[in-house]
Order: sequence, then structure tokens, then C-alpha cells
Amino acid sequence: METTQQSNHDAQAADIAAVDSTHQANHDAQQATIETHATAINALSAAATGETSDFARLDDRVDSLTTETRSAIAGVAVMSAIVPNSRAAGNTQIVVGTGTYKGEVGVLPEHFTI
Repeated sequence: METTQQSNHDAQAADIAAVDSTHQANHDAQQATIETHATAINALSAAATGETSDFARLDDRVDSLTTETRSAIAGVAVMSAIVPNSRAAGNTQIVVGTGTYKGEVGVLPEHFTI
């Protein structure tokens, strides 16, 4: 009877060892999956941060181009304002032209001798 009990005990111990081994293998696989997902999440987060930074730089560049364009338009307005008075032949004229466009201002002093 002791032999049967010993066999049963050994069989149960083997079953417990097999369950423990399976449990450990599952745990290791789950841990590897978690680490893989964490790496992927970190990579995506870094990429998203880079994209946000790229969009911020693009937004700054668009703002800069908008200001430059408005300045150019104000400059064109100034140049169109500088016209000598042709009726004042033989005289020197001093003219100051100004122009504005959406907050940008241009000023151009000029003199003419006709």
C-alpha cells in the first residue's frame, strides 16, 4: 500500500511540477508580450511627439510667411503711393508714402526733381 501511496504522491508531484512549469512558461510569454507592447507604445509615443514638434515648426513657418507676405503687400501699397507731381516741373518734391495691410506697415520717403 505504501508503494501505491508513494506512486500517487510521485504522480501528484509530477503533475504539480508540470502545472508549475506551464504556469511559468505562460507567465514568461505574457511578460515578453507586455515588454513588446511597451516598446511599441514608446515608439509610437516618440513618433507622435516628433509629429507634434513638426506641426509646431510648420505652424511657426506659416505664421512667418504670413507676416512676410503682409509686409510685401504693405510695401507694394507704399510704392503705388509714391508718384511725382508732373505739374511741378523744375521743382524738387519730397514725398512720403505709407501703406498698411493687416497690421503690417510700410513707409517710404522719396524725393523727386522734375
